Amino acid sequence: MLTNSVIFIFAVVMLSAILVSQAGAKFGVPSLLLFLMVGMAFGTDGYGLEFNNSLVEQFIGMIALSVILFS
Repeated sequence: MLTNSVIFIFAVVMLSAILVSQAGAKFGVPSLLLFLMVGMAFGTDGYGLEFNNSLVEQFIGMIALSVILFS
């Protein structure tokens, strides 16, 4: 159950990042700013995703940083 929800959340965040990146390229907005906005939207103050496991949180953060640096 936990694995399925983590994979689903990861897929939704990645799809959002791809769509936001494409929209940013069309309108000339820096992709880093848009990635930060997506992160804020899915954070505890936005959508309300909260993690109880710090290792999972660190792993997701490292993946997100890798995607941002790759772009």
